Amino acid sequence: MAAALRQIAAAARSRRRELGWSQGELAFRLSVSRTWVQEFEAATGGASIDAVLRALGELGISLSIETPGAAPANRASQPDLDLDALIDSHRDDR
Repeated sequence: MAAALRQIAAAARSRRRELGWSQGELAFRLSVSRTWVQEFEAATGGASIDAVLRALGELGISLSIETPGAAPANRASQPDLDLDALIDSHRDDR
């Protein structure tokens, strides 16, 4: 899970730079501190999934979750995903 968090953080940092935004600009847009953005981009903070998803949304980055070994399915037929439970199941991987 830690590797995935680093990949998400790296994608966010790269996209922020593409947009020409400073860490302060992104922080302002998200109503968080610049320190939060700095820690998020370094994958060192304890950012909530809500804040991370808001950051990705502001940056125009979409996030998808795939189940290894599962056949691709029609999006409408997929069951609701309990993201909090998924994250909790991987917390020990840090």
